Amino acid sequence: MGSRGAWLLEEYSDYPGFFGEPRLTPQNIGDLGAELIDIGFNLAIHAIGDAANRAVIDGYEMALKNTGADPFKVRFRIEHCQTLTPEDIFRIAPLGLIASMQPLHATEDQHFSPDRLGPERMKGAYIWSTLLDLGVVVASGTDYSVSPYNPFYTIHAAVTRQDRDNYPQGGFYKNEAMTRDEALWSSTWAGAYAAKMEDIYGSIEKGKLADFVVIPVDILDEEAITDEDLWKIEVDMTVIGGEVAYRKPVMVE
Repeated sequence: MGSRGAWLLEEYSDYPGFFGEPRLTPQNIGDLGAELIDIGFNLAIHAIGDAANRAVIDGYEMALKNTGADPFKVRFRIEHCQTLTPEDIFRIAPLGLIASMQPLHATEDQHFSPDRLGPERMKGAYIWSTLLDLGVVVASGTDYSVSPYNPFYTIHAAVTRQDRDNYPQGGFYKNEAMTRDEALWSSTWAGAYAAKMEDIYGSIEKGKLADFVVIPVDILDEEAITDEDLWKIEVDMTVIGGEVAYRKPVMVE
């Protein structure tokens, strides 16, 4: 969005006559999707503008229809899923599509996205809460190295819709913020589900791999830590496969 590379249905609000440029057509996506379904491969396609997201949704729908595959087993993914029309918002959940989104992008883009899109299109941009309420699996990530990979930065942005200077006051389109539970789920289990690995990753349960971190505070306890301080959380210990892979050094005076 920053470079105006996103493909839009209507011209950029701050660049009359320019719509961005497509890279794939729905037919391209439908043909590729059907081929990958047949060989058991997953597919993730980058889409930021509303035209790009519509093309991806159309293509995925075509692939699923032509193969008769169960969409909730296929789990096609839209990377970013950043700007959607009111009509397309409601198409994602029934198709079992996963919205792979980056909370930090909203707080980083806040300085230019309203100018690029205008007020009407902004209603369909960075709409994490709306998609979650519709039953869409929203998998939070960072698009590293575009944004920092620290998951607590992501959770903070998801909950506050603010940058780490707590700007803007009240949050950027705060109505689309996640709850803490949603942000934690989106940053853990949802990513494992997107990778078809939720049977072994994504939550601490009997029978799953012992991959987890230990932090010094209950991230869900609003009395223990404020929303504004979520990004400051540091890891005390990392366990991978039941083995301690990292332990925070203890400072001794």
